[in-house]
Amino acid sequence: MDAATLARLKALLDEHQGIANNQAEIARLQQERDGIYRQQEQLRQNMAALGQAGEEGTLRKTLFTQLGAGITRLSAIDARIAELNADSQARQARIDAALKSLGS
Repeated sequence: MDAATLARLKALLDEHQGIANNQAEIARLQQERDGIYRQQEQLRQNMAALGQAGEEGTLRKTLFTQLGAGITRLSAIDARIAELNADSQARQARIDAALKSLGS
């Protein structure tokens, strides 16, 4: 194989590795998201058991703040997963186009 062909094959492998990296990050983010959902459910249960006044009211506000932070993080996770999926689709399109051109 000549140097140009080797460079093209390396580029294809790099794109494929990028897709694999994206998939690994998506899996990690999905695990984090699942953990946040479990935590939020526990926070909701705790809030339901608390009263509105005094120390319970103060604790309830703290739990409410934690819920809000979880929602913010979930939004960020969803946005990042969408970015990674779009990047993987673009990489796959480049791989497909390169393979098609190799066959021509």
